[in-house]
Amino acid sequence: MVSPASSRTGLIVNHLAPHSYHTMEGKSLADKVAIVSGSSSGIGAAIIRELSSRGANTVVNYPFPHLKEEAQSLVGSLPSPSIAVEADMSLATSPQKLVDTAVSKWSRIDIVVNCVALAVNKPFESQTLEDWDLLVNTNGRSTFLLTQGSLPHLTRGCGRIVNIVSISGRGPPPNQTIYAGTKGMVDSFTKCW
Repeated sequence: MVSPASSRTGLIVNHLAPHSYHTMEGKSLADKVAIVSGSSSGIGAAIIRELSSRGANTVVNYPFPHLKEEAQSLVGSLPSPSIAVEADMSLATSPQKLVDTAVSKWSRIDIVVNCVALAVNKPFESQTLEDWDLLVNTNGRSTFLLTQGSLPHLTRGCGRIVNIVSISGRGPPPNQTIYAGTKGMVDSFTKCW
């Protein structure tokens, strides 16, 4: 007789069953150091919460001074050590600021999540060079610079880089010419690296 666990149905049920990602010590990412760009709200904040719940020390990135309270509130709600860093990712110096903060506080980087993104949704003929510069610099260049700046500090053999892209990079809706292009750029970066 075949046991349910070894049957095809049993294997599927076992695969779909909730699993604990925690180690015997309690957290699968205990003492790992993670930088997540664009992480004071939205998808980035959700990623920070998940990493922290698994024990990672995290760098929360917020872009402007008026968002400091939001970022500090997130940091205060996390179960593991975290720090909020103001860094407008459209600026060329900001990715290195995140790297320097993480290395100064924890001496290494284990995880980099390139999550920051902006979109300008308007007809192509209405999009401007300013829109282009803002989106390309924020969505594309910051990914390039944060990844490159992190490499010397990334834990050898087990460090991870995660790039968040969008379905718009492969099947863009109308009015997302520049945004879709930047997400396609990051998708291509990921395939090259």
